[in-house]
Amino acid sequence: TQIFIETKKRSSERKNGEYQLLHSPLPKLHSKIRGDFFMSYFLDLDIHNHTVESARKLITSTLKNLPPDVREINIIHGYHQGTALRDMVKKYSNSKIERKILGLNQGITTFIIKKI
Repeated sequence: TQIFIETKKRSSERKNGEYQLLHSPLPKLHSKIRGDFFMSYFLDLDIHNHTVESARKLITSTLKNLPPDVREINIIHGYHQGTALRDMVKKYSNSKIERKILGLNQGITTFIIKKI
């Protein structure tokens, strides 16, 4: 499978559209834009169709290779096809995770990353 980093660019830096796609070992990387400046980045990590063990390895690998400006990781685990992935994500621990947020969407858990 191919994985892309997707970064939003400021309109003054826009080249051939709003997004720049790059080959990368990381999931989609997004930036939050407020006014004229960038806020910290966040990642969307989709672990659908992974086994619990392969999803755990993917999360660990992503956290290990995380760029320093990423503050949030949205773990997309789904909830219609069982709760094994969701339960693993809820119990998962890593020293880089400050806290977890279980939002209104039951299929996504957000990891807030500690500031370095």
